[in-house]
Amino acid sequence: MFNRNDNFISTVSCFERCEIILVMGQISIGQFTDKLYEFYGICHPDTISGMVFKRRAEFLAGRIVAKIALEHFGILDWQLSVGHDRAPIWPSGLSGSISHSNGRCCCLALAAGVPEAVCGVDIEKVPDDQTVEAILSRCLTRFEQEWIRDQTDFDTKSLIILIFSAKETIFKAYSSVVGEMFGFDCVEVKKRGSGTTLIFASTKTLGSTLPNGFEFEISYNLFSDFVITHHVAMRP
Repeated sequence: MFNRNDNFISTVSCFERCEIILVMGQISIGQFTDKLYEFYGICHPDTISGMVFKRRAEFLAGRIVAKIALEHFGILDWQLSVGHDRAPIWPSGLSGSISHSNGRCCCLALAAGVPEAVCGVDIEKVPDDQTVEAILSRCLTRFEQEWIRDQTDFDTKSLIILIFSAKETIFKAYSSVVGEMFGFDCVEVKKRGSGTTLIFASTKTLGSTLPNGFEFEISYNLFSDFVITHHVAMRP
């Protein structure tokens, strides 16, 4: 697929572990045209027709990396339609999550052989100082703000975005489980886990499934200008 000279998506990387695959790509937004949907054999849903140029490009890029993930599991020509909650509809028994941000896209997918699992992935570019400060004050709890000040092993800006991204990953993995929207203050970081993981916990009961104090182990990858967080767990 990526030997074609369209210059839209490049530097595609795949990371596999057991029945899990993470696919990442780099996007050249300026190379996008709506004709690329047909070029890649991906349906152009009516729901995105009114979206701005950048959003339509990122939507396509997400579907491309998802298509690569599905092909890894032997699923060909599956079109990811959009559900009522705007989340992609995956083949029966298979779980997945898509994210894109400022020229990057990724897809995390679990094979159908992984029963009753939830997963989420998020990718975020480390933004300018003003945006980081806004995220710190609006999306992180007071405990998290104090916890960040005590950390010495992370760049502060990257850590703020890492926590923000992890919360997005938790929302993607558990919103369908909880059955309702929940805010940034409903989960917060508690401590560093083993290796490249952070441990989060719910700060209140979420739906009828997740009790107060329910823990989430979030894996992360830090790069020079962006972060990726991802999570796979058995469905509670």
